[in-house]
Amino acid sequence: MKDKKTKKKEEPCSIIRDSLIIDCSKCELVPEAGSNECFRCMVDRMSRYGSADRIILRTGRDLEVSGRSSAVIKNISSLKRWTTSGEMMDRACRQCSQNRLAVMNVVWKDFPCMEFTKAKQMLTLSDADDKCSRCMRASVAAIEQLEEDMHAITRRMR
Repeated sequence: MKDKKTKKKEEPCSIIRDSLIIDCSKCELVPEAGSNECFRCMVDRMSRYGSADRIILRTGRDLEVSGRSSAVIKNISSLKRWTTSGEMMDRACRQCSQNRLAVMNVVWKDFPCMEFTKAKQMLTLSDADDKCSRCMRASVAAIEQLEEDMHAITRRMR
């Protein structure tokens, strides 16, 4: 018999074979795959735990998201993982108010109602050296790709 203190903490999410299983039992909301809250949770979990072809929202009655919807969630999760990673920034970039991580945090803050225009406006080219210009162009390209994918998923999930 295990002591309560040594009991393994259950993860709210796991990947089994090709499925991302999200435990919704502790969530105060009723799982509805098309809701903003569930959509946000699915993208967050997949970006954190890894990609899968199917998503199962586990409650008393499991809900499955698969096919085109899960493929687009997978794509957006990959973009989130890539756009919110600050690992490749050097010290000067991390201190810049226009670095990719700062800009992407503005984009993802109110996900799925994202502020693409506000993020693009953060990227100004005044007094930017070549390195900054490349970074800003890459950030704009990432924002535009993310914007296209967001439009695709909202069309498919309705």
